Amino acid sequence: MLTTYKHAVLTTFCLILLLLFVPCGWTWNAKPEQAAPNCRSRADFVRRSAHSSRFEEYEEKRERIIDQLKNRSLQYDEPLSSDEKIVDLYLQYLKHENYPVPGENSFLPMQNFITVREQIEDTALFAFLKRMPKGAILHIHELAMGDYKWIINHATYRNDCYLYKDRDGGIPYGALAIFETPPESRSWVPVNQDRASSGNERAYDEALYDSLVINADEAADFHIWDTFFNIFDLLQRLFNNADFTKEYYRRAFEYLATNDHVNHVEIRFGLPTDQISIIQDVIHEMTAAGSDFSARLIYYRVRSKSPTQSEEQYLADIKSALFECSRLMQKYPKLVIGFDLVGDEDTGYPTSFLAATLDEAESQLGCSRKRVPFYLHDGESNWSPDYNVEPYEYIRSYPTHFNNNLVDAYLLGSKRVGHGLTLTKTPYLMRLYKRADIALEICPISNQVLQFVPDLRNHPAVSYLNEGLGITINPDDPSIFQYQGVTHDFWEACMAWDLDLQALKQLAINSIDFSGLTQVEKQRLRAVWDKQWQVFIAEMKNKAALVELDERYRENQY
Repeated sequence: MLTTYKHAVLTTFCLILLLLFVPCGWTWNAKPEQAAPNCRSRADFVRRSAHSSRFEEYEEKRERIIDQLKNRSLQYDEPLSSDEKIVDLYLQYLKHENYPVPGENSFLPMQNFITVREQIEDTALFAFLKRMPKGAILHIHELAMGDYKWIINHATYRNDCYLYKDRDGGIPYGALAIFETPPESRSWVPVNQDRASSGNERAYDEALYDSLVINADEAADFHIWDTFFNIFDLLQRLFNNADFTKEYYRRAFEYLATNDHVNHVEIRFGLPTDQISIIQDVIHEMTAAGSDFSARLIYYRVRSKSPTQSEEQYLADIKSALFECSRLMQKYPKLVIGFDLVGDEDTGYPTSFLAATLDEAESQLGCSRKRVPFYLHDGESNWSPDYNVEPYEYIRSYPTHFNNNLVDAYLLGSKRVGHGLTLTKTPYLMRLYKRADIALEICPISNQVLQFVPDLRNHPAVSYLNEGLGITINPDDPSIFQYQGVTHDFWEACMAWDLDLQALKQLAINSIDFSGLTQVEKQRLRAVWDKQWQVFIAEMKNKAALVELDERYRENQY
C-alpha cells in the first residue's frame, strides 16, 4: 500500500514537471546550453517582447539625433569621388597605426607637442599630410615662420652679426642684430668672436638655437608666455638688414610652397613698414620663376602699452596705426589687407577698451581713405566670459578674471578671429558667429604649447566642427615651436579630432574661401589647388594599392 502511494506521488510530480517545461519548448534530449532561453513563463516572454519594442524605439530616437548632429556639423562642398574614397580608406589605415594600445596613455595628441614632435614626423601619416595640398595658411607671425636653423648656421656666421651680452641694458640678454657699422656699445659682441672663444662651436650653436625656441622644460613652465615674448625680442633686430630680411622670407615662402604644399599665406606683420617692399619683391621674383605662391599682410599693434607709455599715448598710437594701415593698403593693394591687435589677452587691454578708439579712427577715415578690415586675435584665453561684471574700471585694469573679447570682435565686424577658444563657452555668441560667417583661425599646436589646451582631444575646435562653424588650421608661431609649415598642425587635428579625408579636404577649401583675397583671386587659387589635389589623390591611390587594407576599413564606410 505504501509502495503504491509513493508511486502515485512520483507520477504526479513528473506530470507537473512536464507541464512546466514542455510549453516553453524544452526537450528531454536537449543539452543544457541548448534549452530555450525564455522558459520561465509566458508572462516573462511578454515582458521581453515589450522590452524589445522599447529598445527599437530607443534606437529610432538615437538615429534621429545622430542625423540632426550630422546636419549641424562641418558642411562639405562636394562628396568624395570613388578614387577619394579609396584614399580615405588608406588614410584610416595610416591613422590606425597611431592609436595606442588600450589602457596605455601613449596617444601623441594628449602629450605636449615639444616632447613628441620627432615621433610625429616619423609616422607615415605625417608623410601623407605633408604631401597633401593645404590651400592657405591664414594665421602666422612674421618673426616665427622662417628657418631658425638657417639663422644659426648662416646668418650668425656673418661678420656683421652681433650678440647682446649685458643683462642690465634694456635689451634682452642674447639678442641678435646685424649692424652696417660696429656698434659703439661694448655690450654687443660679434657672434663669430664669441663662438670662437667658447671652446666648442657646435655646442655654442646648439645653445644659440635653443635660446630661440621653446624647449620641453619651458613648455612645462607656468611663465611660458614670458619666454615666448622674449624670443620675438631676441630676433627682431636682425630684420633691420635688408639682405637678411629678403633671404629669410624667400626661404620661408619656398619652404611653404615646395615642402609643405601651401599656395597662399596671410602673415601678421608689425615690423617697420619699409620691409613690405622687400616681401613684395620676393613674391614678384617667385611669380616670375613660375610659382603660384601668393602672400598677404595683416598689419598689427600689440594690445598692451610699453612701460614708458601713458595710456593716452598708447591709444593715440593705436589710432595712428590704423591710419597707417589704411595708407599701406592704398600703397600695396595686392599685399596689405587689414589690421589686428595681438598679444596676451589676459595681461593686455581688452578689445572693449580699444573699441572706441578703433571706431573713432574708422569714422575719421571716412571716404577719404581706404577703410580697414579687422582680423582680430580674440578669445585666446582660459578665462570664461562674464557678462555681469563689465564696469569701466574692470575693463581698464587687466589682468582680470574674465574675457569678453569675442563679443567686441563680432561687433567690430572682424572678418576672421584668431584662436577664438572661449567661443565654445557661449552658445548664443557661437550662433551669431555662424550666422555672420566669421571664420576661426584655429592653431592647435600653439594652443597646446602655450597651455590653453593641454590635451588636444579636448580642443574647442571639435565643438566648432560639430556646430558647422567655418574653421581653418594654422601654425601661429611654428619656428618657435621647432617646426615649419602647417603639416604638424594638420597631423594633430587629424588624430585628435578623428578627421577623415572629406574633413581635411574641406578645411583646405575653407582656407581659400575665408582668405583675404578678392573673389577673382580665390577662384584662381581654387583652380590651382583643384589640380594639385587631383595629382595628390592619384599618388595616394597608388600607395593605397600597395597596402593590404584591413576589412574593418572597408565595412560600412560608404
